Amino acid sequence: ADQPVLVHDAARPLLRAEDIERLVRAGLAHAGGAILAAPLRDTLKRAGGDGCIVATEPRAGLWRALTPQMARRSDLDRALSAAEQARVPITDEAMALERIGLQPLLVEGGEDNLKITTPADLAYAEFWLARHSD
Repeated sequence: ADQPVLVHDAARPLLRAEDIERLVRAGLAHAGGAILAAPLRDTLKRAGGDGCIVATEPRAGLWRALTPQMARRSDLDRALSAAEQARVPITDEAMALERIGLQPLLVEGGEDNLKITTPADLAYAEFWLARHSD
């Protein structure tokens, strides 16, 4: 029940072995679990209803969540059950863990841990694989 588990998004096929190793090492040492993530480097703009910029958001301390995400099985089961019972839509496992008071550790992962959701993402992944295949 307290075995560590990794949850990975199949839409992220470019995951590096060294990122998994770093995540597992950090996650085993941190009681709240851990996730691969990347610090935001882009400037963020908040749009109004008309599509115009209404604010520039500070990016300090903000990260993009990646996968895999790691937690102890018992914590993850409890977190997902609590979210389901509360009918709270969660966007990732770390969010469910946060809701029950845990604070997963952010472990920096590679920017190339791309999520393929559009044809442009797929074209980039194909380009990346062609450039990095041995």
